Amino acid sequence: MEANLAKVKINSEEISIKLEMNEFDKKFLSLFSSYNLTKLESHSTLFNATDEYPDEYFEYYSPDLTIYLFVTKNYSEVKDIFNVVSSESNFKINEVNNF
Repeated sequence: MEANLAKVKINSEEISIKLEMNEFDKKFLSLFSSYNLTKLESHSTLFNATDEYPDEYFEYYSPDLTIYLFVTKNYSEVKDIFNVVSSESNFKINEVNNF
């Protein structure tokens, strides 16, 4: 699939839409401008743990920090996906609220 396109189902029909960040995501990302992040167009593995995430996402990288933005799902949906993937892989979600 072309970068920045996401497949979604509407009334049982799968269509491709352009993947875009909302204003909140853009503002969040701007808070890390001092890291000189580079947007990665291609993803090898997610969190260096899995390549099984079903949707497209944004990934920004610097040697000191990697930021993932999952714009097609809400927090609970993303967490549910990682709970399933982690049960089949060698990692565990350590959920904290200290960011």
